[in-house]
Order: sequence, then C-alpha cells, then structure tokens
Amino acid sequence: MTDIRTDQTSPTLSAGAILAAHRRESGYSVDDVAAKLKLAKRQVEAIEADRYRDLPGNTFVRGFVRNYARMLQLDPQPLLDYLDRHLPAETPQAALPKLADEAMPDLRPNGSSNGRGFGTALVVGVLITLVAFAALRYLDLGGKEPQLTLSPPATLPDAPAQPAVTTAPSLADPAMTAPAATTAATPAATPPTPATPTAPVEGEVRLVTKEDSWVQVIDSSGKRLIYGMVKAGEPRAVSGVAPYKVKIGRAQGAELYYKNQPADLAAHTQNDVASLELK
Repeated sequence: MTDIRTDQTSPTLSAGAILAAHRRESGYSVDDVAAKLKLAKRQVEAIEADRYRDLPGNTFVRGFVRNYARMLQLDPQPLLDYLDRHLPAETPQAALPKLADEAMPDLRPNGSSNGRGFGTALVVGVLITLVAFAALRYLDLGGKEPQLTLSPPATLPDAPAQPAVTTAPSLADPAMTAPAATTAATPAATPPTPATPTAPVEGEVRLVTKEDSWVQVIDSSGKRLIYGMVKAGEPRAVSGVAPYKVKIGRAQGAELYYKNQPADLAAHTQNDVASLELK
C-alpha cells in the first residue's frame, strides 16, 4: 500500500486532490470508482472536490475516503488525519426527536402531495445517526453481509422398540380350514389433493428495493411495521392503521406503492433519503 506521506509531499494537496491524482495515475475513471465502491458518480466527484457538505454526514465521508484509499492501495490514515482538520463541525444531538414531531408531506393514493415540506436537516441527521453503524459495517465488509452458521438441532434418542405380539390362529377359524370363496375387491385409488397456490405478497404499503436499504414504516398507532435493513430484490408488504410515516435510505433504487398506486419518491428525496407520509 502506497504511503501518502512520502508520495505526495506538497502541503497544498487536500485529501480529495490526492485521491483524484492517484485515480488518474491508475487509469480509473470516476464511473469506475463509483461502480467499485457502490457510490453515485456525484458522490465520488464531491469527495475529490472536498465538497463535504454535499455528502451525508462526516461519518460517511470518513468511510468513503477510507475505502477509496484502500481501492487505490493507499495508506488511508494521512487522509483521515486531513479530514479531522477540515471536516465541517456537526451539531451533536443529546437525544433523538420523536417521529411524531417531524414535518412530513401528505401523499395520497394517487401520488399527489399537499405541498407541505417533506423534511428538515434534522430529520436527515436522525436517519444518518440510526444507520451510520450499519452502513459503515457494510462498507468495511466490501458490500458483503456476514454469514451466520446455525448449529443443527439436537437429535432425540430413538424410542425403544416394542416387541410385536402375535396371536395364534384358532383351529376352529374357518379361514384356516377352507379357502376363501371370493376375492376382496381392491379399493379405488384416492386422487391426489391439489396443491394450494402460494399467496401473493399483499399489504397497503408495498416496497421493492434494488439495493440493500434502511427502511422504516410506522403506522398511526406507533407500531413499527418495518424497521431496519431491507435486502435488495426482496419485496416487503405491510398493513396497519393509516396514516403511515415512511423513511427510505438509498431512495433512488426503491419503488414504493400505496394501495396499489406508485408513490413519487423523487419529489420527497434529499441526500438519497426519502421521507413522506401516506394517508
């Protein structure tokens, strides 16, 4: 791994400039880097231009820069030291606000909005705080989920075999002294029971993601119908008590349906996080 302290000696070079220079020397395009790191092209461009406020929080910036340096076989520590000195200050939060206090747009089944604001910078900060650990873990693993191995269930000991009881036939039994007069009729074969078709995925709120995304769906009673990571390609459908408060990370790769009507996530997305209310 190249040591940046000896390779780039100019004090004027920023972390983004160093990464951009090594990318060009390695023959990679911005699109190549975006594909390898599973980032949007605009995010790679923001990293190289040191536009940290265009990225979703300082925790993500550090993770992006660390993985970018490792891809280029650079020592990431000098770049992280640079970020410690130049990242914009973030306001710490003593506690997470309640979801009921969030200002969210009203999206009706036909996809129209009532014009209210769809979220604030505080909402985005809350979502980033909730998924920061999971997202960084995902990035450090190179996009792979850890494998969980389950031990096989314990085998119960076999029950002791019961000896067969044989009853001696009676000499007076006519079946033992004379052949059967007639042959017993063979019972008709019972037709197989048709298989029950698999029920389709149903629910008032239905979601399909093209990428692993952090999702929450909470109904008006406060019940968490979906709360956590939703894996790519695995549709989720839930029902509860409307209205529903919905948040979707990586919203550009998600499709949301409410009462079988598509929801326009693009109109309610900021920093690739959609935040809306379904009534």
